[in-house]
Amino acid sequence: MHAARTGGLCRSCGTVLTEQVVDLGMHPPCQRFLTTEEAEAMEPFYPLVTWACSNCCLVQIGDQVAPENIFEEYAYFSSYSDSWVEHVRNYAHDMKQRFDLGAESLVVEVASNDGYMLQWFVELGVPVLGIEPAKNIARSRRPRVSTRWPRFSTSSSRRSYALTGFARI
Repeated sequence: MHAARTGGLCRSCGTVLTEQVVDLGMHPPCQRFLTTEEAEAMEPFYPLVTWACSNCCLVQIGDQVAPENIFEEYAYFSSYSDSWVEHVRNYAHDMKQRFDLGAESLVVEVASNDGYMLQWFVELGVPVLGIEPAKNIARSRRPRVSTRWPRFSTSSSRRSYALTGFARI
């Protein structure tokens, strides 16, 4: 077990996280490539521990790495995986049918990456909004996929709701 006694506060309800699920040890930040100069120095490592909220049951990792240390230049583009893109194409068709989505609906995806999933809703005539914390990925979104760059938070969700209204998905 990692030395930390709690995982911080639950991202959903604010309860102190005390129920550790799994401790995977110390790891460097994800999706980060070192420069030549950085390769000579010790890379930072952080605990990778999942916690379950005893109040709302959300399983999450603790707050160890500042978001700006992960999302400035993110290396992974979801659209690079053909099988994943095909999976979410099928998902979009299933959701359109299941929830009778149309031009009056709205689909919002938090951490939408490059719009790999939302592009299929657009193709089906369903308005979309992507919220992507990584600047470089938000800038490279799919054509016709509306993407906002703020990190998802209470204030950014209120601003998005004021602009777009209620989301069906």
